[in-house]
Amino acid sequence: MLLWINTIVRRPKLATKLNVEMSRVKSVEEDYGKPLTPERLEEMIQRVTGWALLNGAQRKITATEACERVEHVAITLFPSILPADVLRKAKSLQTSFQTLIYKVANDHEFMKECFSGLLSVDAFTKQLWDIYETVTNEGPAQEISLTITRNDFMMEPAEEDSAKENCKQVEFNTFAVGGCGMANSMVDVHRYSLSLEDIPFEEKQLPENNSIDGMARGLVKAWQLYKNKRAVILFVVEPCTPDHRWLERGVYRLDRSIKVIYRTFPQLIIQMSFGENRELIVDGVEVAVVYYRYGYAPKHYPTDAEFKLRLDIERSRAIKCPTLAVHLAGCKKIQQVLAEPGVLERFIDDTDVIKDIRSTFVGLYRLDAQSYGKFLQLNLIKLRLKTR
Repeated sequence: MLLWINTIVRRPKLATKLNVEMSRVKSVEEDYGKPLTPERLEEMIQRVTGWALLNGAQRKITATEACERVEHVAITLFPSILPADVLRKAKSLQTSFQTLIYKVANDHEFMKECFSGLLSVDAFTKQLWDIYETVTNEGPAQEISLTITRNDFMMEPAEEDSAKENCKQVEFNTFAVGGCGMANSMVDVHRYSLSLEDIPFEEKQLPENNSIDGMARGLVKAWQLYKNKRAVILFVVEPCTPDHRWLERGVYRLDRSIKVIYRTFPQLIIQMSFGENRELIVDGVEVAVVYYRYGYAPKHYPTDAEFKLRLDIERSRAIKCPTLAVHLAGCKKIQQVLAEPGVLERFIDDTDVIKDIRSTFVGLYRLDAQSYGKFLQLNLIKLRLKTR
């Protein structure tokens, strides 16, 4: 059984001095017709970032070891303008994307084919693959899994009409879906900034973003399916990272009887054990659900002990979010292969769904010599066309 919940995160394209990392910069005047003097801009920045902190759009200050010292996240001063039809299209595709990634994760032969040329040159993925193969060969101790995903898009002018825009997929995240709590709070932040400048808007133009509520419902449902009211939900976390606290609050609001515990990899290496029926025990308490907010990067596995820990958790009866199969299905390599001609047809029968999903793909290329040559040739042609 699979439980999934998805949140859509749109990467901003409108910049002020708060956020300058974008593919296309537009001024406040161009989008809103509201020129800001330097003095007013400074005041707006102070007011809006203070409001962001008040509403939880914050992160730990990286220059300090104090866990509770925070600063506002990088934000746009005003909301980026997104065509309603583009948002509707992105939302309408999410169930299809999730079904696709679930089918990929459960197609062992396809996964093996995708990673066959990668494992000899990518030591980290090879270690994860070995764990996945071990558990696949043994058979899972738990049939239920929970997958929380985030689909990232950027905007691109439509080829048939440069005045229109399409959403193009950046990546499909299946592990440690971050930013959802802050996405919830940004609605109020941007309503506030627009109100400060007397920029009119309708509520439906800045709709509520309750992604954390959906994620929390997924965790609570998984906990219920485990059928042990004394068991806990384990958050595997990085020290001093506050992002997961939003999710714990969502669980608490739904069911205050559910206990959430935080543990780091070093703590779990010492405290974790198994029960008679492969129950996952942490510090004497049974774990119903494991939610990974940590464990996605090579630096998280400095020794073999961390890989053994991941294998042990994967072998346990606890419900994983995500399983290692879903973790691997979220790799960029899978995204690249799915974008190749004819591959989506392996998993999807509906030709309209295939067309809609494929319309969000961008050019993705293998790194072998033959494909790299085609990539260079294609870009040289584009360069010549632009310089004519």
